[in-house]
Amino acid sequence: MLLLGCEYQQSTAGTSGHDDAAPTLPLVIDAGVVIADRGGYLCLPLDRFSLKRDDHPIAVTSSCECVQPSLVTYATPGGSRQLAVLLEFAADPSAARLEERQQLRIAIAVLRKGEPNCNFSINLLRTYLTEKPGDY
Repeated sequence: MLLLGCEYQQSTAGTSGHDDAAPTLPLVIDAGVVIADRGGYLCLPLDRFSLKRDDHPIAVTSSCECVQPSLVTYATPGGSRQLAVLLEFAADPSAARLEERQQLRIAIAVLRKGEPNCNFSINLLRTYLTEKPGDY
């Protein structure tokens, strides 16, 4: 099963790993594995989505409450400042105890002033660490 937003969706896809019932989004980013009982983040420069400061991004939204998105500015090695989307993954202390595992597809929208939204999705496995290293 693939979790879209925060509601289960039955995958109807073959071996591609994509959920045909999910909305089609132009860019899909594989965020790998997120450990559910630990906080984490992923920061993506706006140019990754072909966006610039001149595109007037004003806000970011997420389809899932486990991901808190925001627009941030960071310093580059050359000393300039760049805009980025910061995705913070909320920690759920009960996840390891409950042995929760979820394959997620989270829709993210960058809202722009007077322009259409820039939409993309994040695929990730939200899971827990096993008790013993190498226990797989």
